[in-house]
Amino acid sequence: MPEISPLDYAFLLLESDENPKHVGPVKILRPPEGAPADYVSRFVIKLRQQQPNSPFNYKLKAAVPNLLGVLPGIPSADLALPQWRAVSSVNMEKHVFHHLLPEPGSLVQLTQKVQELHQPLLNRSRPLWECHVIEGLDGGRRFAIYIKIHHSLADGVLLATRLITNTNSTPDPESGMVFWALPEGVAKPDHSENLIDDVSLMAKSLIKSSSMVGDMYMSVLRSGVGALLPKGSKNKKQRLPFTAPITQLDRQPGIGRSLAFGKLELARIKTLSKAVGATINDLLLTAVDMGVRRYLADSGAEPKQRMVALMPMSLRDKLDPSQANCVSAVTVNLGRADATPLERLRDISEETAEMKNGRELSAETTMANSLVLSGLAQLSESLNLVGSISPLGNFVFSNVPGAREARYQFDAQIEEIYPVSCLIPGSYMNITAYSYGAHIYMQFIALEKAAPNLNDLLEHVLNAVQELENAVFTKKRSVKVSAKVPDDKKPITKPTKSAVKKKPAKATAKKAAGKKASATGRKRRSKL
Repeated sequence: MPEISPLDYAFLLLESDENPKHVGPVKILRPPEGAPADYVSRFVIKLRQQQPNSPFNYKLKAAVPNLLGVLPGIPSADLALPQWRAVSSVNMEKHVFHHLLPEPGSLVQLTQKVQELHQPLLNRSRPLWECHVIEGLDGGRRFAIYIKIHHSLADGVLLATRLITNTNSTPDPESGMVFWALPEGVAKPDHSENLIDDVSLMAKSLIKSSSMVGDMYMSVLRSGVGALLPKGSKNKKQRLPFTAPITQLDRQPGIGRSLAFGKLELARIKTLSKAVGATINDLLLTAVDMGVRRYLADSGAEPKQRMVALMPMSLRDKLDPSQANCVSAVTVNLGRADATPLERLRDISEETAEMKNGRELSAETTMANSLVLSGLAQLSESLNLVGSISPLGNFVFSNVPGAREARYQFDAQIEEIYPVSCLIPGSYMNITAYSYGAHIYMQFIALEKAAPNLNDLLEHVLNAVQELENAVFTKKRSVKVSAKVPDDKKPITKPTKSAVKKKPAKATAKKAAGKKASATGRKRRSKL
């Protein structure tokens, strides 16, 4: 039986009706030229014919209670971590669903439908995923697929990888992989019904998991608060957790999420990046910072201090890749309230550069820090303190790279891909950018009662990009806002003797010309 890591288990443990923990993509597809009227219905049949591979053929196997006390030293209410059980066959009609949008089938109507489908929890008696095919987009000219996956099965990097590997580079109506199918094959079904075997396996899982969690907490205690701060930072006080300003976004979670989708031309952002000397990530984060501030200002609640973004950081290349979630998060202080667009970009570029250069913690300690901080954020949520104490971050921001070339699901071209995220304790808005083809596709999700209309926020972010362009391209000279290199990172060089004794030729000529002009002026004044 595949084991569940502590981080993967946290997404299961913390889930409730008010806090669903599933994520997934929304893909917008165009049928091939001359497709029959029932093309989408046939498409659904094809999807249902494909059985899932691991981990999408996993279902939860609950922990075995230690009712007989066969494990000495463990309480009778044994809380060993549950495990995944691979099943041999999945009833696909309970996982692949077909919906029809009302006319005219606009993007707003699609967003509302996804918002509605995103709210209910996944059924834990089945593998934790669903696929919703939504017909009728753009008057029937296009359709969409929303795949809803529990976060305990995959993190954002793994999902982005599957978006590429589980599609085709050329149209193929007869064959093609789907999201839940992988070429390496299905995990072997687990038919163990032996209580002794189950107890033994669960005992091993409990011991291993308890040891992992214990090591993580001890590493944080040994490191102290300093472990939560980047080494070499001159602004460590600003790096302390739970120092973000409280805003209207920080409310006790409830049922209901608001959602918005938008897109930007990738070439446009690349041109701006080259002109200004900043990364695409920093440009997007700057535009989001400006947009969120204006969104809050619309209701008269713009914070006076710098906001804080949480940025997920993948650890998949440093930790056990078999874990569904290999991700941590770092905090980034954003721009000042009164900063101009270019000043804000410079502030953010310096912050992210310092974060990259100064963070030297091991992957295990970084993961431990994230678990502990998430636990503290969850505790404040459980005590109904949201909005009374400072949050971990004002929003979560992710920028995930995708495929540059066109991809196909069977023979339908995937034209747009929007991520759909979940909210985490300590930060009640998520903004994710996903690049695919010639565009960057952005998703905004927040508590419905705190941010009922995220299309306004989308508009503010798009306007912020335009303002950045105006600030850069209306200047006569090139504007560079690359992050400054800290003094302790700069190479130390000694001046040569020639550099000390000799003066530049231009400077000497300029000085001589100045003396000559001065002398001429004195002669003219004497004549007068």
